[in-house]
Parts: sequence; C-alpha cells; structure tokens
Amino acid sequence: MMKVSLREMLLQHRFTLGILIALIIFQIVLSSIFPYFTKYIIDDVLLQHDLSKLRDVIVIAIILILVQIPLNIGVSYYCSLWTQLIIYDLRQDISEKFLERKDNADDNGLFINTITSDCELVGNQLLSIILNGFPNLLLIFLYAAILLQLNTKLTIISLVIVPLYLLVSYMTSKKVYVLSKELQGNRDKLIEFLNSYVRNKLLIDLYKLNNTEKERFQAATQKVKNSNVKANTILSFFGNISGLISVVSPLIVLFIGSFMVIQKQLSLGTLIAFNSYISLLFSPLGKTLNILPMFSQMKASIERIETANYLNKNINTGLYSETMLPDNQQVRVRNVIPYIGEEPLLGSPLSFSIFKNKIIQIVGPNGVGKSIVLKTLINYFDNFSGCVEIRKDLNIVYVPQENFLFEGTIQKNMTKGLSHYQETDISYLVDLLKFDLSLDTVVSPFNITLSSGQLQKIKLIRAFLSNPDVLLIDEAIANLDREILQRIIDFIQEKKVSVVFVYHGDISSFFKYGEFEVLDLADYNPRCLC
Repeated sequence: MMKVSLREMLLQHRFTLGILIALIIFQIVLSSIFPYFTKYIIDDVLLQHDLSKLRDVIVIAIILILVQIPLNIGVSYYCSLWTQLIIYDLRQDISEKFLERKDNADDNGLFINTITSDCELVGNQLLSIILNGFPNLLLIFLYAAILLQLNTKLTIISLVIVPLYLLVSYMTSKKVYVLSKELQGNRDKLIEFLNSYVRNKLLIDLYKLNNTEKERFQAATQKVKNSNVKANTILSFFGNISGLISVVSPLIVLFIGSFMVIQKQLSLGTLIAFNSYISLLFSPLGKTLNILPMFSQMKASIERIETANYLNKNINTGLYSETMLPDNQQVRVRNVIPYIGEEPLLGSPLSFSIFKNKIIQIVGPNGVGKSIVLKTLINYFDNFSGCVEIRKDLNIVYVPQENFLFEGTIQKNMTKGLSHYQETDISYLVDLLKFDLSLDTVVSPFNITLSSGQLQKIKLIRAFLSNPDVLLIDEAIANLDREILQRIIDFIQEKKVSVVFVYHGDISSFFKYGEFEVLDLADYNPRCLC
C-alpha cells in the first residue's frame, strides 16, 4: 500500500517552498500598507487642505507598486514550479509502483485516472491550501492589528460574524469530502467503460450492441454529471454565503461608524480606512475557511492514491532460482501449482523438465492455465507454489499471444530493446517468414493496420534476434500458414533451440516421430477430466 505523507511532500522541495513563502510574506506586508493611505489622505491632506503631503504619498505608492510587480512575477513562478514538482514526484511514485507489478492490465483505468486526475488535484489543492493558509492568516493578523489600532470597539463589533463563517465552512467541508469520493468513484467507472469500449469496439459492432453501450455510457456520464452538480452546488453556496457576509459586514461597519463620526468618537479618515480594511479582512478570512473544503477534496484523492494497490496480490510465493543443472537440462519445474488469488489453478502439482534441443507442446482446454505456466517459467507470474529452477545465464525468451506495436518503424519494433543484432540476420528472418512489408513502414499502437499474421511474424523475428536458449511461444503462431510454420520449426531445430509452445492445432505432421513432447494440463486438473 502506498503512503502519501503531506509532511514529506511539503519538505521534499523545501528550498523552493522557502523562497515562495519569503516572497509571499514580503508581498503581503507591502500590500497591507495601501488602505492606510486613505486615512492619511483624508485626515492629513483633504481635511487640512495640505496638498504638499499628497506628493509624499504618491511617491511612496509608486515605489510600492513598482516593487510589487517583480514580487508578483516571482510568486507566480515559484507557485507553478513548486506545484509541478509535487505533481511530478507523485506521478513518478505511482508509476513506479504500477510498473513494478508484472500483471497489471486490470488496473489500467485506475492508474490513468490516478495519474491524470488525482495527482493534479492533490498538487493544486496543496498549493491552494498553502496560499489560502499561511498568507491569509498573516493578512488576517495584520488587518486585525491595524483595525484594533484604528478603533478597538468597532473591531470587536465587526468580528462577531466570524463564528457563523466557521460553522458554514465546517458543514461545507464534511459534505464536500463525501461528494468528492462519490465523484472519483463515478469517474473511475466512466474510464473503465471507455477502456472496455475501445478494446471491444469490433465485437460491439458485430453483436449490434451499440444502443446498449450507448445507454451504459449515458448512465456513466449522468452519474459523473450529478456528482459534479452536487459538489459544485455546495462549493458555490459556500462562496455565495462568503460573498454575502463580506458585502454586509462593511455596510454594518459603515452604519455604526457613521454614528461614531457624528458623535466625534471617530475621524472620517479613520472610518474610511477602517471600512477598507474590514472589506479586505473578509477576503483572506473566506479563503482561509475555504481550506477545509479544499482539504476534504485533497484528502479523498490522497486516500484513493493510498488504497490503489498496484503491488502483486500474491497468496503464494514459489521458489524461482538460477542454479546448476545437469548438462542437458535447462529448466526444471517441480511440484508447481499456479494460483489465481487464493484458488489453485491445477488440482495436482506440475513437474517437468526442458532439455536442450527439445520441443514441448502444451495443450489443454481454455482457462486451464497454459499461458500462466509459460509466464511462470520467466517469473512474470509469481503467485505459485513449488519450485522453478533454470540454468545460470540461460536466455529464455517469451513471445506473448497479445498483439502489440510500439511507435516507430517496423524494424524498430523488431529490434526493440536489443543492444546487439545484425542487419543480415534481420534480412534472413524477413525472408524466412516471408514478411512482405517494408521495414521502414511507420506503425502506431493506436492505429494498428497490420494483420494478425504480420504482427505474429514481427514478434517471432524479435524473439529469434534475441538468440534464445529456450523459446516460449504463447499461441503466437496461430495465424501463420503451414509453409511458414514448417520453416519456423526447421529453423528452430537447425539452431538447436529448446521450445515450449501453446498451440491448439495438430503439429505432428511437421515432426518425425519422437521429435516433440506433449504436456496436457487437463491431466493435472480434475475438472477437465471426463
């Protein structure tokens, strides 16, 4: 389980955060001076008819404005930099956990949503909390100090409304937290649907399921819409209440202050300055109280990141090791039972060996575990009991049944991940398998136009270029004609490569008697026995 620590996130880039906080403090202190100019202008300039003092105010104001411009640029830059560093680190941590897991196709939707949505939300909300927290608390302290200095009585009267603010903020934050989790769950389901729809588009069209899928899509988007409406309504309500309070409060101050001015308890300049500060006070106060709803949204995303378990969900941990084996033995499987979760895939343990220059065909009904056995031999599937031993420095190459392409040319796909290969070997294998497309053809994983047979040939050429000692072929020859199959088998025997392959067809006609063995997994599963 991944642990997201707010403290670590804050301290991980503390130098950048420190610069940001220092700039914000400087910015706040300078900006808090401006409203005080109104008191000075009214009481010392206008009422005393002394325009000479106005020049000093204008000069100071211009200097403060000029200083504020680079300050604002600096704050904006370091806000963006710090936020993106946090988001980048989160994405790296999540992707590392996701990629560490060997078989994670079922979690693709959750991974995409967490990377694209939750990381952005956590980073931006954390920045908003910082910007709405420390700077606004400092502003509240400065404004309150100035208000008390201007008039204590009027300050106390003005702050009576604060408890109402706190109550509304607390109630809003609780509701936002619940709605945020609901919204994230609905978004996950929408992404899962979209992933399924894209993968199964052909079958949807063939089975005439377009209307059914359209209804499912509408239902999923409807739930997202409803959750968004509820969440945005709550946040908008809180914003409107905050705005109403910030509008009403200065009016109350103005009413009460007017009586105090008439009764000579307050100067006109002090009242106007006080009213300016009280108007300004409710802006940082509202932003500070917004921290609770924002924290609730961020908390929901953090919880989902933490509970997204991308680690292998293993019940059993079998022994997979490199060891010294007898000269003609390359792989030894002893008492192996693969598990799906807690359920054993086989009724009795599987034991067999792969010897040099031997060919084994694995057969059995669908779902018996043929592909899983191959993945166990390369330690890609490790939820098993028993023992798999391979000879030290043995090069095992696995050819999956899934068709895939990387962005780039066909030749790049044939040599992906290989540090050493000969161009002459590529040409030979292309001729051997009768691959009839130009190797410079650019292909994409998002728009696969190659046939299944062509895709299988690319995978096989890539495997042969790896110079395997043992080759595992997982139904990757099913779409090849008999001539190509015979060429592949002859090539394998010529190179003295050991092969284990899953293939449903009859291959006996390609071999002489005794040149290959058959491993029937139905013999190890009582449910498959008739």
